[in-house]
Amino acid sequence: MEFGKRKKRKILVNITSLIDVMFLLLIFFAVTSTFLEHPGITIELPAAGSSEVVEKKEIMITVTRDEKIHLNGEEIKKNQFEKKLGSLVKNYKDPTVILRADKDVTYGLIIELMDSIKRLGLKKVVAFTKIDLTKPPSPSEKLKL
Repeated sequence: MEFGKRKKRKILVNITSLIDVMFLLLIFFAVTSTFLEHPGITIELPAAGSSEVVEKKEIMITVTRDEKIHLNGEEIKKNQFEKKLGSLVKNYKDPTVILRADKDVTYGLIIELMDSIKRLGLKKVVAFTKIDLTKPPSPSEKLKL
């Protein structure tokens, strides 16, 4: 008695649904990832061990190593700073001012800019720094933890 040989069936794996899931994951990660916006002004930020991340960016003041002042990316003269900032503040309700300055900028210039900001009645001023993870926290920072 001779039995007929069975034909081998090809095993097919339907990967259409797998491709759909991978495509949806790709879209999810692309949409939820954050893109940091840094203007084309090159400065080296000072380091601080107790820095906090601030997400609300409204008015950005950048001071380069050669003490050029940029207000929201536009270069301005030091004597025009208060006037330009005053006209810009009118467009915002309760604005936050973020001050980015190169670590080699003179302390006097930063104080002048902060004094102008205070004269305009702005209370929320944030100094932009980079976090230095190599330094241990100070005793006062350990208390906060």
